[in-house]
Amino acid sequence: MVYKVSQFNKMQLVKYSDACNKWDANKGGFPSRSMYVFQTPEGSDRKRGFVVSNGHCHTFFLTRVALMKMHGDLAEVTQVSI
Repeated sequence: MVYKVSQFNKMQLVKYSDACNKWDANKGGFPSRSMYVFQTPEGSDRKRGFVVSNGHCHTFFLTRVALMKMHGDLAEVTQVSI
C-alpha cells in the first residue's frame, strides 16, 4: 500500500500514543517517536513524500519518481491512498 507520508505519520502517531499509554517504567525504556514516524534529519515530521508499507516494513521515498523506479509494478502508485 502506498501512502502520502503526512497521512502515514498521522496513522503511526495513533500507534505511538497507544505505546506510550501501555508503557511501564518497570519494564524498560520509553517508546521513541522516531520509531513510528518518518522524520527529517533535524527531527521534525516529514510533510512530503511517499511511504510504501506492507504492514511490517515501511519504506520512505521523497519523490514519486524515486518511488516509481523502485516499485513501478504498483501501477501508477496505486493512486496513493489519501
